[in-house]
Amino acid sequence: MLMNQKQLFTKAEITEEQWNTNPDKSNYLDSRDNEKILFREKSRLAYRLEAALKGLFAELEKTPGCEKLSSMSPSFFGYKEPGKDESSWAEEVFPGQLLVWVLIDLDAIKLNVILIKREVSAL
Repeated sequence: MLMNQKQLFTKAEITEEQWNTNPDKSNYLDSRDNEKILFREKSRLAYRLEAALKGLFAELEKTPGCEKLSSMSPSFFGYKEPGKDESSWAEEVFPGQLLVWVLIDLDAIKLNVILIKREVSAL
């Protein structure tokens, strides 16, 4: 489970299995009240995810044979280094989103990480 999605599933009152098979069981997927979990709790999950992605990009840069993948990988996540007066990636991606879209985005991020790992392991 990516970024401790369990907290988000708990908020939606569904399990990961229900999310994957029948997400209609939740009455809370249209909630926009996700910022506490993502930004304000001790774990600051969204910022930890952003830091992990930056770490992934840095590791790809150092990995022989991954030059092209390294240059392309930030775009897989919609990531760009913020300018001086710009919000961070996490602050652009998650605030104000419906819980359903946060979960969908996290699933897409997880899938992209899996694909990158497979590409690297094939080298």
